[in-house]
Amino acid sequence: MNYQAIEWAIKERRPFGHGQSMTGENDGKTYSIYSYSTLIYQEDLSNGNALLWNTDKYSQTTSRQQNIIKRALGL
Repeated sequence: MNYQAIEWAIKERRPFGHGQSMTGENDGKTYSIYSYSTLIYQEDLSNGNALLWNTDKYSQTTSRQQNIIKRALGL
């Protein structure tokens, strides 16, 4: 899955996998996005509130992924 497809998956809160570098999970209650194994975003699906928005700097890849999340969520 390429980053453009991932951006659309995030907009629709759909699960996705991108190798091990970025994954999105929807358990029906929360929508979580991981960069490698680090949780970088989590949202409460009942109200759309962000529970976690990790903007710490880890790597160039993680920064790119954080920017994809920002675009997808209109932040």
